[in-house]
Amino acid sequence: MAKYCTNCGMQLPDSARACGNCGKFVVEVDENTPAWERKYCTQCCTKVEMSANFCSNCGRSLAIVKEPKEDKKSIGWGILGFFIPLFGLFLALLWRKESPLKAKSVLIGSLVSLGIIVIATVAVVIGTMGGGADASGIFSALPIL
Repeated sequence: MAKYCTNCGMQLPDSARACGNCGKFVVEVDENTPAWERKYCTQCCTKVEMSANFCSNCGRSLAIVKEPKEDKKSIGWGILGFFIPLFGLFLALLWRKESPLKAKSVLIGSLVSLGIIVIATVAVVIGTMGGGADASGIFSALPIL
């Protein structure tokens, strides 16, 4: 039975370990072994033990590398942080290393909201301490033209 490269489709000799046309290694699959029990080196396509950390043929690390997640600024997370500032602060702490741009968006929204809350609270406290001053007291100090 003829063997073909899975990358370029070229016919290969039965003894080939790599394609002579594109250089892609040929993986020989044992059909009796379930797919979840098979582990191959990503560099040389040698079958390795499931518990192995390095390829016994080429020495390459078999550690799985996570794909980086897309990170971008988001007005939506900033709005969420503005309306629910404590939750926004929590998300900013949670995302500070994984998604720094999203974390910054939600943190800015939370801090703006908290700043408005502090300013409003201070204004209310000052207003109540004034002894019930009304708006006419403010204008009484202005000279009349």
